[in-house]
Amino acid sequence: HLPTPTSSSCCSTISDDLTENSGTTTNAVSKRTRENILFFAACAEKGSEHPLAKAILAKAAEYGIGDGLDRPLMQVEDFSAETGTGVSCTVGGNAIHIGNRRCLLTNSIEASPGTYDAMEFLESKGQTAIAVSLNGRTECVIGMIDKEKDSAALTVNVLQEAMKIKTYMLTGDNIRTASVIARDIGIPPENIIAGVLPEGKVDCVNRLQQEGLCVAMIGDGVNDSPALAQADVGIAIGAGTDVAIETAGIVLVNSKLTDVILAIDLARTIYRRIRLNLGFSLGYNTLGIPVAAGVL
Repeated sequence: HLPTPTSSSCCSTISDDLTENSGTTTNAVSKRTRENILFFAACAEKGSEHPLAKAILAKAAEYGIGDGLDRPLMQVEDFSAETGTGVSCTVGGNAIHIGNRRCLLTNSIEASPGTYDAMEFLESKGQTAIAVSLNGRTECVIGMIDKEKDSAALTVNVLQEAMKIKTYMLTGDNIRTASVIARDIGIPPENIIAGVLPEGKVDCVNRLQQEGLCVAMIGDGVNDSPALAQADVGIAIGAGTDVAIETAGIVLVNSKLTDVILAIDLARTIYRRIRLNLGFSLGYNTLGIPVAAGVL
């Protein structure tokens, strides 16, 4: 039984569906506005190991935004990372919040008209939608997509069909995004567990274990670490966070999700060889010792 994350840290990227809020419609962001939004977002996410943060920094770099580029990042103040929610900080005297719906609610952020429509639109396309807020008001919604769905679909298919291993999607994303991605990669709807915080992931793994199942957890982020520790086998993506890598028992150094198949197949092969060797040794000693003693 294999709970899997929505995506690996090396393959999150910002789509072209970065939108601003205007009335009841969702409009494409102008180039200048896009650059300013990415600048504030990149400043806030600088130094973070989270996959979404890496995607924001990579997109900003395309516009010449980043340390050593045309528009260097500014130092932030009062930085705070809210588990399963987002981040907040101050950049150049401006209060910045980047995160999901929980971030908007817990920080009493005013949602500009069209914010939730934009988030639902992006989520319906299988993207992770996060809102960027400036001084207590949402300014845009950014959509993140996973570029490695093909390898994820192949991995899930082999695990379920060839290896007869149940796969689950265990994610902090909302059910809309999770359902679209699960459909694309072949995870059954009943095996989707969405909108969970880190402690919720631990509870899910523990619940499966209490049912007598052996659970392997694949993760790449800080939020996955507690569940990686709880699982019978923790598998970390090599390009993930240091915390996840240190917590897991297996690390996929090439950051390829398909290597999960190789790891499980290798483990099964080694286990069969161990059992075969033990059986051979037992039989050999059962016959060999009496012969050596002159009994037979």
